[in-house]
Amino acid sequence: MRKLSGNFRVASALRVSLAVAAFTVASALPVAGARDNRISLTGEVSVTDVSGIAGTPVVVGEPKGTQAVYGIRSLERDGTPCYIATVTEEVNNYGKDSGFVQNLCGHNPGGAEMQAKFGDIRFSRGTFVRAVRVCMTEDGAKIKGIQLRGREFGEDGTMVDLPRRYAEPPSSASLEDLVDLNAPSDMRLHCDVWKGWVECPPGEIATAITAHFRPESQPDSLTGIALQCRELNSTR
Repeated sequence: MRKLSGNFRVASALRVSLAVAAFTVASALPVAGARDNRISLTGEVSVTDVSGIAGTPVVVGEPKGTQAVYGIRSLERDGTPCYIATVTEEVNNYGKDSGFVQNLCGHNPGGAEMQAKFGDIRFSRGTFVRAVRVCMTEDGAKIKGIQLRGREFGEDGTMVDLPRRYAEPPSSASLEDLVDLNAPSDMRLHCDVWKGWVECPPGEIATAITAHFRPESQPDSLTGIALQCRELNSTR
């Protein structure tokens, strides 16, 4: 058997050492999208009142799941808001975006899209919905606008409300909510009357919504939204 040279043994040992080091570094790297702190949704689900008009209720999402709502999206068919979806995120992995849908439009929902959300460009990751209000047609038959308020993690790991933020002072009290840069909104034509805010209890965020549709034999028109909320805790 050929005897291995000292140089060969040193080179082999060096390659093994480098491989072990590379594996160790790779193992220590954070998973893409993972959070630095561990988050848990706890407690029972609490349901807010309805912003808008109560009708046939449909739960959109999994109130006791692992996702939280950071946006709401709607589509119309022939001017009727018959499609609503939540934009959600795994609370421990901001890279896992998803959502839940209630579609009463048929096979090809279309028409005017409406979406309000706390996106990563304008808001910090881990900002979730705490309150919602809707805008309706004058006769109260259809939702034509959505606005959100949010909560995020403070420096001490607790949930804090996003403060109001304006590019410039509102010209009237009636504009304060709509020009609040920390309260994203979207509207369609015939957004005539803004209804009252409904809000999760302190420290809680929306994990699902309850969509209310016009109570007919075949409900199709969205008339109200309530939030399903749970407490969110962080451990570092």
